[in-house]
Amino acid sequence: METCVIYARVSTDTQETQSQINDLESYSRKQNYITNKIFQERISGLKKSSEREELKNLLFYSIENKIDNILIWEISRLGRLTTDVLTIIDQLNENKINLFIYKDRLNTLLPDKKVDTNTYLLLSILSSISTNEVQLTKERSKRGLLTSAENGIFGGKIIPYGYKKDGKKLVIDDYESEIIKKIFNLNLEGNGTRKISNYLNQNHILTRYNTIFSKPLIINGFTKIPEDFKWVEGSVYSILKNPIYTGFKRYKTKLINLPHLRIIDDFTFNKVQQELKNHTSKKGINIKHFYLLEKTKITCGICNRNYFPYKRQNGKDNRYVCTSRRYYMDCGNTGISIDKLNDSVWYFIRRSNDLKDKIEKSIKNSSIKKEIDKVNLDIKKFSDTLVTINNSEKKLVDLYMSELLSLETYESRYKPIKSEKQKVLLDINNLHSKLTGLINFEQGQSNLRNVLKEIKLDIHIMRDYITDIVSSITIHPVSPNDLLSSNKQDKCVLVQLVLFSSLTPINYIISQRSNKILPLIQGEYSTLKRKLTRPIEKDRIKEMLFSTKQITTIQ
Repeated sequence: METCVIYARVSTDTQETQSQINDLESYSRKQNYITNKIFQERISGLKKSSEREELKNLLFYSIENKIDNILIWEISRLGRLTTDVLTIIDQLNENKINLFIYKDRLNTLLPDKKVDTNTYLLLSILSSISTNEVQLTKERSKRGLLTSAENGIFGGKIIPYGYKKDGKKLVIDDYESEIIKKIFNLNLEGNGTRKISNYLNQNHILTRYNTIFSKPLIINGFTKIPEDFKWVEGSVYSILKNPIYTGFKRYKTKLINLPHLRIIDDFTFNKVQQELKNHTSKKGINIKHFYLLEKTKITCGICNRNYFPYKRQNGKDNRYVCTSRRYYMDCGNTGISIDKLNDSVWYFIRRSNDLKDKIEKSIKNSSIKKEIDKVNLDIKKFSDTLVTINNSEKKLVDLYMSELLSLETYESRYKPIKSEKQKVLLDINNLHSKLTGLINFEQGQSNLRNVLKEIKLDIHIMRDYITDIVSSITIHPVSPNDLLSSNKQDKCVLVQLVLFSSLTPINYIISQRSNKILPLIQGEYSTLKRKLTRPIEKDRIKEMLFSTKQITTIQ
């Protein structure tokens, strides 16, 4: 009884996908096939086969398990690129695996496992037509979008500030265009984006979100009413950099001239661009900093606003601070050293079971095993080729020794065989070297301690682990205490660290002037948090802290 696997590419219509799988399973039963496995791919067929993991898994599984048939709904499920489709079919033909296309009722192999040349020719034509259709669709789409852009048609709900919609077209909004002119003039007068955003907020000028959203929105767990949306530096900067205000709309790499949208003259716009450039670093470029907790939600315990990283190039200021301070509405919460918070968070994470579980899961799902299996398969393939070459070489020698070939004929035939043999031997040696390296790497990856060292050496990997493990961080102010520091200028910070895997948060106090942290139990944290609304009784806090665990020093 023959075996088969089913391959389906998941479409946006789940019912249609399931219907196709049902049809393929029904066909398998009618042919008395044993269905070993069903592979479902979510990646578009426009992607190259090398970028489609499930397709690679299908081919590897089918070859490794000597599957007889692969069932697909139509040829486009295999791919939209002619070269990719034919390469896959050639690979299946070499391994005597029949490909059945249900929609066209085509088999790539005859019952005797020989290639059906008529089907191969037909599939070449069908996949070429499919590739051509994709290309034509792309071109039509590009032309349509470009034509819409050239006619001033704007899709989307949020349109640039300063404009409104007349049908599908953008037109200048008289009121908002005056605000745009004011923003550019304020910048030319020497005001930065922060001062401009504060000016707009203080004069109660509505943002684009205020005019679009009339009902309360829930964002990151907090309910926001339209009045909560304020002007921020990023919005002002985007306006100052947008060429649409000079009548040029960006479309991919092109600038489309739309003179009816001009609000700012070229001289003013260019002068503003020069001013923005002058306010960058001395090198003329903006310096971007890397933040370990960039993707983690850090919240203020007083006003519920987010904390953001504030870091000067000269290193004099290096803190996470509450957003309220940015817009002159300071809630009074304490900033915390970026490095101290990063170190303390990593201190608790690397001692949690969460990190261990993530690493073990990463090791288990590692693609190294698949790579090793693939290299072994390639070695077997080249070894089989070498056996064939050796047989050809032996036959040639036998013919020469039997005097059926002249020396000249023998040498002319032996030369390409020798060349091919050397190439195959070189390929086999290279694959063995690669296999040794992969096995050594796999052995290193299987050690939890080695992986932890690897994580510590790459801050990008460390940040990804933190993002997967930490749900949120909340910052509260707390008075200095003698347990952590005798320095009265030391602004200690109360931190609540919440992990995705646990309902019980980790609470601790961190010193700003030393490398010490003090873990707290839940009751102590709640008491401290309640006292934040009025002056904190220092003696009472000290008494509570003496009952906690031993002080821990960050290492």
